[in-house]
Formats: sequence, structure tokens, C-alpha cells
Amino acid sequence: MTKLQIVQDLVGQVLALGLEIDLIVLDAGFYSVDVLNYLKNFDYIMSVPAGKGEAQV
Repeated sequence: MTKLQIVQDLVGQVLALGLEIDLIVLDAGFYSVDVLNYLKNFDYIMSVPAGKGEAQV
């Protein structure tokens, strides 16, 4: 499972429960263009630290 698939699955599970997401805080391991682009589609506040040596998105 990719990082993006994990995030999509978890967001889907939360929304399926009828809950709202206002804030998402992810570990640096989830810092990727795919994940950040996916989360930009929503109106979430995001916090994802960049790992050492990672290019800025």
C-alpha cells in the first residue's frame, strides 16, 4: 500500500463515520507530493514535516 493509499483509506473511514475533518497532522514519513496534492482537494489544515533532505513541495 502506498502512502497516498493509506491516507485515502483513513480519510475515507473517518468520513464514512459521518465525522468532519478540520485538521490533519501526519508524520514526516507521509511527506510526498501525491499525499499533499490529495489533501489540497479538501479544506483541511495540514501539518506534515519534511524529512531531512526532502525537496520542498
